[in-house]
Amino acid sequence: MFITSKDRSIYYQLDGNAQGPRLVLLNSLGTSLGSWNEVVAILAGKYHLLRIDKSGHGQSASYSGELRISDNAADVLAVMDAVSWDKANVCGVSIGGMTILDLAIHHPHRLDKIILSNTSSYVSPEHLIERAALIRKFGIAFVAAQVVGRFFIESSTVSSNERFAVAVRDFLACDDESYCRWCEAIVAMDYRPGLHQIDAQTLVITGEHDKATPAHMGQHLHQAIYGAERIHLPYGHIPYMDDAQQYADILDRFLSGRQPASAR
Repeated sequence: MFITSKDRSIYYQLDGNAQGPRLVLLNSLGTSLGSWNEVVAILAGKYHLLRIDKSGHGQSASYSGELRISDNAADVLAVMDAVSWDKANVCGVSIGGMTILDLAIHHPHRLDKIILSNTSSYVSPEHLIERAALIRKFGIAFVAAQVVGRFFIESSTVSSNERFAVAVRDFLACDDESYCRWCEAIVAMDYRPGLHQIDAQTLVITGEHDKATPAHMGQHLHQAIYGAERIHLPYGHIPYMDDAQQYADILDRFLSGRQPASAR
């Protein structure tokens, strides 16, 4: 289904148990809401699940105007309003986690528990600025193999891996300029000063082989957010693509009030 948030056309999808706990799933830069399909299949019997495509991703329309992380947060709230969700648990990976930080600092009354997966409150700008410049010059296909390779552990980035192939197709379907605008939004972001304000029950997930947001970035979130738990996984930047079952189990244990295995 579609809504219009300001002048952005945003696609979203509802799945699962309409009577169950509400969970919003926010995916990374360069992926569509379809990247969560395996996780949704596992959790759908228990949870009411809401997924959203960012501008220029999946079925959401392209957008060439200036973007900030707060714009993605506004789109999430607009979709929640459209489905009459006043409050929800939220799990976000990468830019999805950055969006949760904005929500947790500026709109805490809309959140229950939060999962900050493979993300950061601040990212050094050099690589993203270079990536955006390359895309604008040569097109998004020029950087696809390198960027999507970061999503997985190294052994998964082979042509015979169907998940890798699907991720590449998802990435290539992104609108070039929208993707670059989101790169610039991440460059402009700095939520470090507001982390102490976050009072939602928080789980931080980090990846041993995450080259996009290395584990020390998640460790900073874990230390800065009062009472946060942390779990460290042996995967890349998008761990649910490597092991959807384990990732879904971690979410369920945390949201159900049971400590995730190996949380620390």
